[in-house]
Amino acid sequence: MENQSKYIMIERNKFAALVKAHRKCLQILSILTYAHTVKEVRLTFTLEEICELLQMTREEVETQRQRGYIRFSVQNGITVYEITDILRLKNMLEMGRIYRKIDEMVITIPVKKETGNVTDLCTIFATT
Repeated sequence: MENQSKYIMIERNKFAALVKAHRKCLQILSILTYAHTVKEVRLTFTLEEICELLQMTREEVETQRQRGYIRFSVQNGITVYEITDILRLKNMLEMGRIYRKIDEMVITIPVKKETGNVTDLCTIFATT
C-alpha cells in the first residue's frame, strides 16, 4: 500500500495569524475551564442562547442533545446547557465545515520523492 501524505502550503504570514488565533482560543478556553471547575462558576446557556450562538434551530439542538453531544439540566424550571458541551459541539460542527471547505479549495499534485518509489500528494490551496 502506498504512503500518501498530504501537505498544505500557506503563506508565512497567514500561518502566523492562524497560530496566534489558535493560541488566543486556547488561553480563553483555559481561563473558562478554570472558572468553571476550580471557582465552580456555573457557565450555562438557555436553548435560545444556544440557537443564536450556533445558528441552529430548536429542533437541531434537540437532535444534538438526543445524540448525546450536549447535556442539559433544569435550574429554577429553566433548561440550561453547560458551556463545555456547547464548546465541544461548536468545535465539532466547525471542524466539519473547515474540512469540507479545505477539500473544495485544494489542488492535489502527485510528487515523486527522491528517496524511493513512494509517491506523496502535495495539496495546495487554490485561493481567490
